[in-house]
Amino acid sequence: YASEIRYINLPTAYKPSVYRKFPLVMFEERGSKFYTCPLPPLILSRICDGLFYDFGNDSKLRNEFSKRFEEYIFELISNNLGGKFEVLSEFIYSKALRTPDILVRQNADFNCAFELKARRQSPYARGATNASSEAAEAFMEIAKGIAQLWRFSQDVKVGRIDRVGRNEKYYLVLCTLDNWIEFSENINKELRDLAQIYARERSWDIGENQDEICICSVDDVEYILNHG
Repeated sequence: YASEIRYINLPTAYKPSVYRKFPLVMFEERGSKFYTCPLPPLILSRICDGLFYDFGNDSKLRNEFSKRFEEYIFELISNNLGGKFEVLSEFIYSKALRTPDILVRQNADFNCAFELKARRQSPYARGATNASSEAAEAFMEIAKGIAQLWRFSQDVKVGRIDRVGRNEKYYLVLCTLDNWIEFSENINKELRDLAQIYARERSWDIGENQDEICICSVDDVEYILNHG
């Protein structure tokens, strides 16, 4: 079985290990069964992250997972910035449009918007030379997040959101559970192109010059908030 799951066209470092799925090894000796764990940290990984891959195809559980991810990021930002900044959850504005998942403002001035995407990255996508093709659905989800931030930014610039107000200096952040762009060359441009196509197909107003968006993982956000 181990040789079968590793017989894939990936760099050696990204080929899946059988111990990640089955961290315990059973063997028999003198009629008794014994269990050993060659890599003990993988037990914790298996019962935490590993469960997501077992049930990730269940849409209800995936939605619940995304909800918990949003709640965690909201608490993380609130606990670190709550004294100086006001942290807002997503709300609906004109024509049933929704803001990004989390907004940060100070003295009624909008400072930052976070759009969150909780899709996990499979070992195949992580090690593939063309990750955007290997995980096309997930990358389109990230591109959708970029388009949503652009639309929101344009609405802020033209004053369509009373609760946020008009502001021209703010930050747009797309926060992902895994680091989707770390090992992929030119992926930022691919994502921007996909986002423009996504917005154009839906006739979204994203302006002529789209803002730069910081794409980062939750690990990056945790580090910045705890050490900034």
